[in-house]
Amino acid sequence: MFKDEILKKFNMEELCDYQVVFFGNGRVALSGIKGVTYLSDVEIRFKTKTKVLLLKGKNLFLIETGGTEAYVEGEVLSFEIV
Repeated sequence: MFKDEILKKFNMEELCDYQVVFFGNGRVALSGIKGVTYLSDVEIRFKTKTKVLLLKGKNLFLIETGGTEAYVEGEVLSFEIV
């Protein structure tokens, strides 16, 4: 990604322990994931080191998860950090 540019623009010393990238409202790439704590076609919850990331939508499908990354397809209607 463009980590150094982000740190400079936001006057930060380091990034948070997870990153989420939306590609429209139909695809999401997540990194920094420790695991999936809940999975259905309308809601997926991911655990990170410090937070829970919650995707809600329609026809959500976990394409791939492994290591610290996950990829989701479907109509994403909301995203929450808990």
